[in-house]
Amino acid sequence: MNTRAIAAKTILDILDNKYSLLTIEQKLVKLNLLEQDKSFIKLLCYEFFRHYYSLEKIIALYLTQKTKVKAKVLIMLGALQIFEIKQPYYATINETVAACKVLKIIWAKKLVNRILREMTRNIEYITSIYTQNKAIDMPEWLCDTLKKQYPNDHLVIAQAINAKADMFIRLNQNKDNKKVLDYFDKNNIGYSFTNLKDCIKLDQAIDVKYNQLFQQGYFTIQDISAQYAGHIIKAANNDKILDACAAPGGKTSHILECAPQADITAIDIIDKRLELLRENLERLSENHNVNVFKHDLTLPLAGKFNKIILDAPCSALGTIRRNPDIKVLRTPNDIQAIKSLQSKILANLWNNNLTDNGYLLYITCSILAEENQQQIKEFLAKNNNAEIIEIDILEKYKTSYGYQLLPSQQDGDGFYYCLLKKNPYF
Repeated sequence: MNTRAIAAKTILDILDNKYSLLTIEQKLVKLNLLEQDKSFIKLLCYEFFRHYYSLEKIIALYLTQKTKVKAKVLIMLGALQIFEIKQPYYATINETVAACKVLKIIWAKKLVNRILREMTRNIEYITSIYTQNKAIDMPEWLCDTLKKQYPNDHLVIAQAINAKADMFIRLNQNKDNKKVLDYFDKNNIGYSFTNLKDCIKLDQAIDVKYNQLFQQGYFTIQDISAQYAGHIIKAANNDKILDACAAPGGKTSHILECAPQADITAIDIIDKRLELLRENLERLSENHNVNVFKHDLTLPLAGKFNKIILDAPCSALGTIRRNPDIKVLRTPNDIQAIKSLQSKILANLWNNNLTDNGYLLYITCSILAEENQQQIKEFLAKNNNAEIIEIDILEKYKTSYGYQLLPSQQDGDGFYYCLLKKNPYF
């Protein structure tokens, strides 16, 4: 089983079909691989996209525009192993060349072999080029956008976006938190407390697949930036709450923990994500009363709610360090299309589903003004019954419209929050 070939096939599938890297686990399960092989393939795929533009820079020294994409991806994977993952040269070159046969590009064996060997012969020179580009590894359009929107901070933001993400967990306040902390201490898993009472940052990532405490709902994996939502909405047992675009369920489960008697509706449009949402809720409470169903939020939705969480569809550029494929797959044209979709959903929920004196929490995991401050500015201009409410716990991230969390300012992902109150017309 050639792990490099499997990684290359996975990458090509993502590039061709714009699949998410998050689907990689499902693909690998079908192959019945050893855990160490599965881990290595995932490492190759994630690091390939994390360092995509730096790798492109160095292989451009050897390839022409006409080089077939399969050969290009294999050479980039070989370069990744040499300059980033630091695999032994012999194994890297031999296995990457052997992958040509699996990918049915026998003609490329000599090309792949020659280029990778030339790279190792010029290791210092190529390393210097790779290192120079590595810190700010992103497409030109995104670099230009960050320079324009964050003229004083674009470099540090770019570096933070490309760094590997920390792991945060949210402790279930309805269970014995000491059990979780004791487990970490016993297994030498370092952790630190954050400014949120139920949020802990781990010194190292952990696998929760077979973790009993996780399976029994003692804690949930959720980035600290996303955890603010549950604190801002202040769910109470007498609330009627809609979690729009709810999957995979981090926010819904937080609401359920805070207000188990609240009338909660959670919807999403993608079936597989709804499965994840249901699994997460059942992990916390087999007898939960959350109403979960599929719905397109650009269409009318039945029901009125006094609190709505809209984690709107977005570019997700604030989560690149967790999902590095985003920076390769996303285009400038996507941003305008996404903004238009956000606007439709926001207007629909505001006009048809939010009660007077109700609150709508608008959220994105983007760092672009078009999807955030500009979106809210335009919304306020059209809705004079809308009022921005202050969010005390996010005071230091305040902007002219809402609150922008940047990866460079705190340990979490890039997120945007704006709490809107619907005032009645008189």
